[in-house]
Amino acid sequence: MTTRFVILSTQRSGSTYLRLWLNNHPSVSCHGEVFLPHYSSHDGFREYCKRHSQMNYLYLLLDSLSCRFGVRTLSLIPQTPINSYLTSLYTNDRHPAPWESIDDKTAWKPRKPSTSIGFKLLYNTMATYSHLTSWLEHNPDVRIIHLVRANLLGMYISAMRLKLTKVAHVTSISSSQQKRLEINTEKMLQFFRAAEQLRNNHRSRFSKDRAFLEITYELLIAEPLPTIASILAFLGVRSDTPPAPPTIKKIASNVLADEVSNSTDVAATLQGTPFEVYLVDYADYRESVKLSHM
Repeated sequence: MTTRFVILSTQRSGSTYLRLWLNNHPSVSCHGEVFLPHYSSHDGFREYCKRHSQMNYLYLLLDSLSCRFGVRTLSLIPQTPINSYLTSLYTNDRHPAPWESIDDKTAWKPRKPSTSIGFKLLYNTMATYSHLTSWLEHNPDVRIIHLVRANLLGMYISAMRLKLTKVAHVTSISSSQQKRLEINTEKMLQFFRAAEQLRNNHRSRFSKDRAFLEITYELLIAEPLPTIASILAFLGVRSDTPPAPPTIKKIASNVLADEVSNSTDVAATLQGTPFEVYLVDYADYRESVKLSHM
């Protein structure tokens, strides 16, 4: 019997990195953000709707209204087409395979035989497609890997870099992707509070009465092989040989001053708050604390 799962997470938390790790296992098919409105890969919900004329008409209508008026009209898509798509994703042997590389997202290929099948489900996607929450609540056999980024400062810097460069993932690092950012400290604190609340809400909502495993981005980066092994065990997948690592690279530095032009202001804003702990991951902050105690 196939094990169904989702990677429940939010942007800039390593969900693509984790997805690619899992998808490299011969017995696991892990799809991406299949409900993203402009997800162009053949395995996505949008492409599935295109292959079904009635659903395609409804999808295009709601998507055009969403783009034109800036409202979440995609939330009006009924439960039936969403259930139909998810049934195909989890049970149809001819459902298109997930893309395996950020350099090749559009090629169609059949999906490999898999004992465990899942996809990325981000918090904002659940807000866009309201029926996904209902689907997840009514399918308690779907196992949830809750991937969280403990250091919200790192997440915020990553989100700001994406906004500046328009590049989400890379296989090699260029100097243009390492430009320093200027952080608005007030908006940063607002982001921290909202992100904490969102994470806690989803943890509280979905961690009961089902198989639920929470993994941190930091652990995945620091100890990838044992972390992947624990996730595969959670999915009931044998891992005698670990899957190959993804080719995408981590852009961020562990030196705050290399990341942020006003790093002194950021540090001063966080000191004495519950968020000061985020600074500990940065080598220059640790060094400054060490010097201040000498």
